[in-house]
Amino acid sequence: MLPQENSSSAGSFSNLVPDTTSTESKPTPPSSPAAITQMPRGTFAAKFCAHYHITMEHYEDTVLERTLYPVARHLQTFLAVRANYFAPDRDFVRGVGRSTRMRDFEQEVQDYVHDPANRGFLRKTLGLRISTRRMRRIAHELLDHGAPVDQPELSQAPFALPQSRAQ
Repeated sequence: MLPQENSSSAGSFSNLVPDTTSTESKPTPPSSPAAITQMPRGTFAAKFCAHYHITMEHYEDTVLERTLYPVARHLQTFLAVRANYFAPDRDFVRGVGRSTRMRDFEQEVQDYVHDPANRGFLRKTLGLRISTRRMRRIAHELLDHGAPVDQPELSQAPFALPQSRAQ
């Protein structure tokens, strides 16, 4: 004879098994590739897509193509064989895509540069990764509305001549 189960117990089998029949969709985490298709207007990703006339679905691959060092671009197919080789780069591209100001962008650069997965001979020495300088040029163009990258603004110049000497 089997003992009868108490229906009021909190530890019943149905409470322990997750409900897989639910049709509700779960929200996508912001760092997933699917989330990049839903970027707000003022973000780097939205501006990049508008500037280069591409859809959000092509954002990540296009940014990678434009910012990888040339050697990495040529070896991309071979490097992709190694599982998750470009994961730090793709995370960086997604993070930059959410940026709305250069301050946000610079924080993403620091996170990328100091990411432990972004170290090693292939990535650090051979440059088989994204060029932050190339990414910075694009970000300055899109987030600063065309401010020159290599030339500091007059107010940021290391030295400035007094007005009386400038004449």
